Amino acid sequence: MKKHNKNFNTFQEAQKVLGEDFWDVLSDAYPLIGPRADILQSKEEMVVIMDIPGIRTQQDIKISLQDPYLVIQGEIPNIEVPHYEYLQQERFYGSFRKKIKMPSNAIYQQLKASYRYGILQINIPTSGRTSSDDVTVPIEFFNE
Repeated sequence: MKKHNKNFNTFQEAQKVLGEDFWDVLSDAYPLIGPRADILQSKEEMVVIMDIPGIRTQQDIKISLQDPYLVIQGEIPNIEVPHYEYLQQERFYGSFRKKIKMPSNAIYQQLKASYRYGILQINIPTSGRTSSDDVTVPIEFFNE
């Protein structure tokens, strides 16, 4: 990651200048910005569960591997309500990128992801170590 010696006036300006580095800097400094994740582990697998409401198609979420990290990115749409102004706004919306360190014994080729009712679940088997080259993570998408 490149060093940037610039002060930014807005969130959008920082994102524009830093590009991909923006999310790395932000998630390292403020890990609770963006969708929250629960990460669980058993002897057989690690499971990541994230609340990502409003996603309509598989193209709205991208899951990739940047060894040793699982990278989840997408955009949560904002719901515009005309003729109203917010009194309180707590929900996250907008672009996000989350990096999760993979266990050293992850079996990359057997990753499975599913999305249902606004919840993304990624199952990562952990009993061997293989290369992460050319691995795509398909998402089983339930649009009910």
